[in-house]
Amino acid sequence: MGTKKLNHLMNKIRIILGILIAPIIAPTVFIIADRFPPENHADLIDIIQLLLLGYIPISYEAHLCIGIPIIIILFRKKKMCYQNCIAIAAIIGATIGFIVGVHDNIINLDSYSVLYYMAAIGFFPLLNAFVFCLVAGVPWRLRKNEKDTSIPS
Repeated sequence: MGTKKLNHLMNKIRIILGILIAPIIAPTVFIIADRFPPENHADLIDIIQLLLLGYIPISYEAHLCIGIPIIIILFRKKKMCYQNCIAIAAIIGATIGFIVGVHDNIINLDSYSVLYYMAAIGFFPLLNAFVFCLVAGVPWRLRKNEKDTSIPS
C-alpha cells in the first residue's frame, strides 16, 4: 500500500472517529459540571443512565440531522476548516438557544434570559465542532494558493 493511499485511509478513519467521538463530549461535560462529584454509588449510576439514555442519544440525533450534512457540504465545497466549522456551530447554537429561550420565556420575555439560553445552549455545538475538527485533523484555515486544502474524503 502506497504512502498516498495510507494517508487517504488514515484521514477517512480520523473523520469517522471525529463523527463518532464529538457528540459524546458535550453531554459528558454538561453532566460532569452539573452533578459531579456524586455523593454515592446510586448517584453515579444515575449519572451514567442519564448520559446513556438521555443526553448522548439526543446529541447523536442532532449531530446526524444537523452536523453531518454540514460536514458533507463543507467537504464537497472544499471549505472545511476550523474557522468555518466554529462559525457555523456558533450560528446554529445561538439560533437553537434563541428558540428555546423564547419558548421558555414566552410570557415574560426577558432579554437577558434569552441571551443566557443562546450562550448556554450555543456552547455545545461549539464544543462538538471543536472536538470533531481536532480529531479529524481539520486545518485551521483555508490556504489561498491551493485549490483543495480540506481532508480528502
